[in-house]
Amino acid sequence: MEQAVVPNVVGLPATTAEALLRSAGFTMTPSAPWGSDVHVRSQAPPSGVRQASGSSVTVVFGH
Repeated sequence: MEQAVVPNVVGLPATTAEALLRSAGFTMTPSAPWGSDVHVRSQAPPSGVRQASGSSVTVVFGH
Protein backbone atom coordinates (compact mmCIF):
# COMPACT_ATOMS: atom_id res chain seq x y z
CA MET A 1 0.00 0.00 0.00
CA GLU A 2 1.38 3.38 -1.00
CA GLN A 3 2.04 5.89 1.78
CA ALA A 4 2.38 9.67 1.83
CA VAL A 5 3.45 12.27 4.38
CA VAL A 6 0.57 14.15 6.03
CA PRO A 7 0.92 17.91 5.34
CA ASN A 8 0.47 20.55 8.02
CA VAL A 9 -2.96 22.20 7.65
CA VAL A 10 -3.26 23.81 11.10
CA GLY A 11 -4.07 27.50 10.77
CA LEU A 12 -5.21 27.24 7.17
CA PRO A 13 -8.70 28.17 5.99
CA ALA A 14 -10.91 25.08 5.79
CA THR A 15 -11.19 25.08 2.00
CA THR A 16 -7.42 25.52 1.54
CA ALA A 17 -6.72 22.70 4.01
CA GLU A 18 -9.08 20.36 2.19
CA ALA A 19 -7.47 21.14 -1.17
CA LEU A 20 -3.96 20.60 0.25
CA LEU A 21 -4.92 17.26 1.81
CA ARG A 22 -6.56 16.09 -1.41
CA SER A 23 -3.50 17.02 -3.45
CA ALA A 24 -1.36 14.99 -1.02
CA GLY A 25 -3.66 11.96 -1.46
CA PHE A 26 -5.79 12.22 1.69
CA THR A 27 -9.39 12.99 2.57
CA MET A 28 -10.48 15.39 5.31
CA THR A 29 -12.94 14.54 8.07
CA PRO A 30 -15.11 16.46 8.54
CA SER A 31 -15.18 17.99 5.08
CA ALA A 32 -14.74 21.72 4.80
CA PRO A 33 -17.75 23.81 5.86
CA TRP A 34 -18.14 25.62 2.53
CA GLY A 35 -19.04 29.27 2.65
CA SER A 36 -17.56 29.98 6.07
CA ASP A 37 -14.32 31.57 7.21
CA VAL A 38 -13.26 28.90 9.71
CA HIS A 39 -9.67 27.72 10.07
CA VAL A 40 -8.16 24.40 11.13
CA ARG A 41 -7.27 24.43 14.84
CA SER A 42 -5.88 20.90 15.08
CA GLN A 43 -5.37 17.78 13.01
CA ALA A 44 -4.87 14.06 13.60
CA PRO A 45 -2.61 12.45 12.59
CA PRO A 46 -0.12 15.30 12.92
CA SER A 47 1.90 16.62 10.02
CA GLY A 48 5.00 14.69 9.04
CA VAL A 49 3.49 11.26 9.77
CA ARG A 50 3.40 8.70 6.97
CA GLN A 51 -0.09 7.36 6.32
CA ALA A 52 -1.68 5.19 3.67
CA SER A 53 -2.70 7.22 0.64
CA GLY A 54 -6.46 7.70 0.60
CA SER A 55 -6.76 7.64 4.39
CA SER A 56 -8.53 10.39 6.31
CA VAL A 57 -7.07 13.24 8.32
CA THR A 58 -9.38 14.44 11.09
CA VAL A 59 -9.50 18.19 11.62
CA VAL A 60 -11.08 20.47 14.21
CA PHE A 61 -12.32 23.85 13.00
CA GLY A 62 -12.42 27.17 14.84
CA HIS A 63 -12.45 30.90 14.17
